[in-house]
Amino acid sequence: MPLMMDDSINVDDLFGEPTSLELGLPPSASPARGLAQRLDEMRLLGCCQKIAWSKLGCIAYISQDSLRVKVRHLQCRPSDGKWVLSDETPLMPITEAHGGHALTHLSWNEAGSDLAVVDVTGRVSVYHIPFALNSVNGLRQPAFSPDDGSQIVGMMWLNTQRSLLYQNPDGRWDDISVDLKSTSYSDRLLSHAALVATQNGILVATYSVCQKIRFYRVQINWNPPQWDPAQQPKQTPPQFPVPSFRFTHSKVETSCTVPGMHRNDGEEPDMMHQSISNPLYTLSRLDIILPASDNAAGTTANPWIVAVFSTPPQATPDHPGPQGPASVIVRWQLDTAAFTLHPKFDEMAAKRNSTQIKPRPVLRRLEDIYSDRYVISVDQIEYGNVVAITYDDSSVSFYDPKTMALFNGVDDANTVTGLAQAGFHYAPDASGQGQHVSFSPSACAAVMLDSDGQTHLRVMEHSYGAENGLYDENKFSAAIASLTLAFCRGCGSEVNTDDILLILIQQLSQDAQITFINEVYRALPINCNFTVEQEKLMNHPYIPKCLSIQAALGFADKYKPRSFASSVSWSILQLRHAAILYPFFFQYNKGIQAEPHDPGYVSADQEAFSQKLKTTNSLALIILLSSMSRAFLRFICRGLRGIHAGYTNASLGGDSRLQYAEICQALDATPARIDVYEKFLSAVDSAVRHAYHGAGFGDTERPGPEKELLVNARIPPVLVAAVSTILRQTVPGLKSEVDRMAIYMHDYSWLGFGSDLRSELYRRTREVDIIKKTPIRMTIAQGS
Repeated sequence: MPLMMDDSINVDDLFGEPTSLELGLPPSASPARGLAQRLDEMRLLGCCQKIAWSKLGCIAYISQDSLRVKVRHLQCRPSDGKWVLSDETPLMPITEAHGGHALTHLSWNEAGSDLAVVDVTGRVSVYHIPFALNSVNGLRQPAFSPDDGSQIVGMMWLNTQRSLLYQNPDGRWDDISVDLKSTSYSDRLLSHAALVATQNGILVATYSVCQKIRFYRVQINWNPPQWDPAQQPKQTPPQFPVPSFRFTHSKVETSCTVPGMHRNDGEEPDMMHQSISNPLYTLSRLDIILPASDNAAGTTANPWIVAVFSTPPQATPDHPGPQGPASVIVRWQLDTAAFTLHPKFDEMAAKRNSTQIKPRPVLRRLEDIYSDRYVISVDQIEYGNVVAITYDDSSVSFYDPKTMALFNGVDDANTVTGLAQAGFHYAPDASGQGQHVSFSPSACAAVMLDSDGQTHLRVMEHSYGAENGLYDENKFSAAIASLTLAFCRGCGSEVNTDDILLILIQQLSQDAQITFINEVYRALPINCNFTVEQEKLMNHPYIPKCLSIQAALGFADKYKPRSFASSVSWSILQLRHAAILYPFFFQYNKGIQAEPHDPGYVSADQEAFSQKLKTTNSLALIILLSSMSRAFLRFICRGLRGIHAGYTNASLGGDSRLQYAEICQALDATPARIDVYEKFLSAVDSAVRHAYHGAGFGDTERPGPEKELLVNARIPPVLVAAVSTILRQTVPGLKSEVDRMAIYMHDYSWLGFGSDLRSELYRRTREVDIIKKTPIRMTIAQGS
């Protein structure tokens, strides 16, 4: 009798391949690593943002063990000029302050200078960045007593007890609180809250464990509304203004049915048409989307409440996930609706004519958005003009906040409202491991935090009109216009623009960079002509930002000289810096302005002279011809001239007088005295004015050649006559008053502009303090 395990019977025929136990089930993709834990955090914790990018450029994130906060920032690596994330720096004071409690949430203030840190017990600590991006000072230590009911569900520098933390003028922190009225105990148990600030108060949306969305409008009143510390009587302790909450809008509530029918009249669907809610869908995120602040195409009349509901991810192939979309984005728009009275009230004519019924606030449910991927973040970026939705596979989609229409980059190229609308996008990430995301100030870059606590930098991309072997000039122009718009918005909002610089260096050609700079000067706008109104130059808000980005675009690495155009902007920046510091540190004395002389003009062989100038790269000549840099030189001379007046008039003694004396001696020993240099600048002013006047250039035409000097570092034809006068008459006329040999023999390699061997050696062996203009340490480059 044959055995049951005869050779003719193969067990693998019963169960499939010998190395597996596949039972004919359809293959299923496994969820991203850490996704289940991330979705649980989003479901249980209303505040669980573990990485945040501030407007000042500091990236703070919570470590994998949830006990530490680390910071990084974008930086240009000096060795090769590449833009990368800096090394991480742990902020140990935060770990010590929270006593080993797990950290759950990070939030920067609007300016990006203060960081709020929340732990799992609901305690909040606040830290300030004084100077460096990798250093913090504690402003407020966590003071709340830990308990199970203090977990934070929503934050806009507010905590879960609906309280306001504020700082008194003396630096002490205090708080006030108020209860949100509810109809039952379960309504008071909140899991999520969203808060945004508007000109009419704070908008608050809450979600309770009984699955109800509620909306509040809250105002903060200060008593007294106006407070001047100088007018307060001397008393102990001092009396500071005290804030209080005031509800100016009645609450609106609605139940959530996911997936479910929705109606556009603000009414709840009746039982005949109401869909059955799927209990597997739970709220994972709650946000309020405000109207765009500066979108010329129009704004949404009222804000939206956006709620993301997600199902549990599939754990293993043996346990397939639920049918239906992974995430459902539910939207409500705040609106008003008229009260509907019983028809009997229409018979009461007097009552109807004497009473005016105010409309009631409602939440109108809009069309749901379904996704087969899990939504892990909803962010309003680009100053409110774009809604960015990030999914579990690290992909990012951009939507119009007015209509939630998807930006696909093929819209009207003649109308540009932002980067996403113009076609910028994030390329697919093959790793797909990012579970937390935060966007840079201008949204040109994003940093993702994976389940291992590692950060990953992602940068926007664009075709710049080159697609499928063809070139579209309109798309290229739209890309440049959107980058210009982003930079100008950053300048006006006082935010860090390194993320824009990153794209300009990595993705644009040199010609495209020049096009961008020209567009920036045109858009801000910057006149560039300061031949007359020189005093306005010191307070101009955009000039240093434009010069800075020009200088950065020409930087290759620390071992190579800058491009010539970059050297011009870098030089003017240093002149501006000195022009501000000298009057600040030394006594300011305008003195007597040097009288300009009226030189004649030499026109011999002018054509050959003009051709020679076209091939000459003279940094000193460009600096002299530009009215902007020439004005800064005047301010520097004015400040230095005040040193002698301060030394003579001020009552100084001891070390202060000795130090002043050394400075005065150094000034007297210069190859050209201050009064001689001022006379030289006056002569250059006169030569430039005569050149403009001779060519018929008035105030309208002068900004053109001035911009040519700044942007392209080229001498315009209209100023060739001025150069001829400076070299043939002005300079020779000052020979007897300057030490020409000392000027020629002096070592200028520390300035970093030259390409000679001495400058090359200095770049490789020394570094210069950009503020003090002195060497700070000796470093020998590897392999040099």
